[in-house]
Amino acid sequence: MENEFDENALFKLLKGLIYWKQLAFLLAACQRLIPSFQAFSKENGVAGEETLQEILAQAWAALENRETNIDFSYNAELAESVAPSSEKYDSIFVSSAMDAAIAVSLLMRAFERNQTETIVEAVTLARDSVDMYVQELESISPTDPELEEKILSHELMQNELCRQRKDLSFLYALSDDILEAMPEVHERWSNNTDSCLGLR
Repeated sequence: MENEFDENALFKLLKGLIYWKQLAFLLAACQRLIPSFQAFSKENGVAGEETLQEILAQAWAALENRETNIDFSYNAELAESVAPSSEKYDSIFVSSAMDAAIAVSLLMRAFERNQTETIVEAVTLARDSVDMYVQELESISPTDPELEEKILSHELMQNELCRQRKDLSFLYALSDDILEAMPEVHERWSNNTDSCLGLR
């Protein structure tokens, strides 16, 4: 069983990686959130998925060009602008759709700031997304004394935590030379449609 998400531990692990690898780790997490936005969009007739996909494509292109310090402020604001309001929509997907948009926005900020803290903040949204979804999916009361244990042991949370652990191991084993490593990174992530909520 995977251990619970630990932001401090993640920060230390990420700091051990060259910064382009940290960005790649976050890119993969953002991609796992996109199907949630897609499901929300389909359910509610809301636009924004194509915008987020295009922004992620630009992020991949930036990495391929070895550009890890770019002013993506316009894209950051654009991603944030498509985030739905949880007060406006009654949908099991609204929280995760909002997390997807904010995570992509933070990815853009991470290119600007070169700060591991921003990476951690964004990756935390993937965990939060699964947390909220599991609570609603399984009708777990917020006052349930076993709330945290039930969420942690749920298959979806275990899958997300396992992905993060394996992705970090993959990046640690990879060459720091971005030109040498990028083909492997692409093979693993660029066309990945996995969902952190297990959506198909």
